[in-house]
Amino acid sequence: MQENSRRQFILKKTKVDFIISSFFSLFIWLYSFSLEKVSFVYSKYSYGYNTYFNFHMSSEVIIHLILITTVFFFILLFLLNSRPIGLCEFWYVIFLIIYILPNILFAIISSRNFLVVWVNALFVLSSIFSIWILGKFNFIKIKSILNQKKAEFFLMFLLVVLVLFLLGKYGFPKFVSIFDSKMVSALRTDGPNLPVFFGYLYNIAIASILPLLIALNINRNFIKSFFLCFFIVFLGMYGANRGPVLIGLTFLFILILFKFLKKFNFQIFILIFIIIMVFLSFFATMHLEKSVDIYGLIYWRTIVIPAQATDLWISYFSKNTEDFRGISDMLFLKAFSNSINYPVFFKNIYRMGNLNAGFISESYSRFGLFGSLFMGALFIFILKYLDFLLKPLKNDLIKIVVSSQIIYALNVELSVVLLTKGLILIIIFFSIVHVEK
Repeated sequence: MQENSRRQFILKKTKVDFIISSFFSLFIWLYSFSLEKVSFVYSKYSYGYNTYFNFHMSSEVIIHLILITTVFFFILLFLLNSRPIGLCEFWYVIFLIIYILPNILFAIISSRNFLVVWVNALFVLSSIFSIWILGKFNFIKIKSILNQKKAEFFLMFLLVVLVLFLLGKYGFPKFVSIFDSKMVSALRTDGPNLPVFFGYLYNIAIASILPLLIALNINRNFIKSFFLCFFIVFLGMYGANRGPVLIGLTFLFILILFKFLKKFNFQIFILIFIIIMVFLSFFATMHLEKSVDIYGLIYWRTIVIPAQATDLWISYFSKNTEDFRGISDMLFLKAFSNSINYPVFFKNIYRMGNLNAGFISESYSRFGLFGSLFMGALFIFILKYLDFLLKPLKNDLIKIVVSSQIIYALNVELSVVLLTKGLILIIIFFSIVHVEK
């Protein structure tokens, strides 16, 4: 009886894996053809940088797409065949969908820059090998020395200090639609210029402290978690920061899933996510020019801009070896960067932080092709260690919320994710705090 139940479970999981891989393959093609509509976004916002994008679909590109689809179909099956799928495999699949694949496809279809393809391919090769190797090792956890309630109290105290400072110096934020691009741009220009300490606390609060508190209270105090989601939106309204607003709304969606899907697991979320990305790419292909504000925010900003930034940065550093020193804007890393030599059009297009250079661009800018191999191994090591630390949290959805700051690696270097976004805080918290199961 048990053997039959086990066979049925494996058969059911295999079917779901195949469905996910099929939607994954469909996404590759829909995303590729949706890139033709990117020019409408540039025209809408008057960026005038169409010279850096040129949609190109030919028989040669079709052959490349067939090869890419085949290779990544089997890579995804390999990842999904983990028993069970862990936090590491989950986040890696998400990054394959919204970062690595768009990097490769954008380079082939737009610039025909095959160096970008090689940089990302080496990252994939290194990361897949690291998943296989690290799967055979066990991490050692240090002894917990802090009580969870005391640790939570301290985090809440930091939030109170931050809010009192923001209210005292800037008052209540202006609430505007995140789809009103002109108003958002105006508020960002006049946004608060926070002192160093509160600037870091603001970023860490949004990216790590609040998600951690939301996750720890889902089972004990659902209403509190619900309120904390809106608190992220509230903080995001200072300077009209779209990211926290979208994060807060996403967490609300996840809370609803948690309420109605008690048997939630990573496999279900991957399936939901890939279906959303398929429909997003489909509607972008059909209607992007008719609704640029909405799709410009969700589709273009999420899976097009990081890919184009990767293409531009790698192209730039491949031709300017004297500037092979990195692209960091972090305080103590600025000395190792050479931003004065950056091409003007980067600053004109992005006008922010480290100019939307993701962690793969950053690794290439510092160490070339070797940087991709090193980053692949380092990225998987961090994910595997997180997976190990979060094992006391039995619900997969809660693990996703706690580790959600890793998604910032789409647009910033890994050191920023660790320090400015607070991933190192999460690692320390689950290393030294005794977390209730």
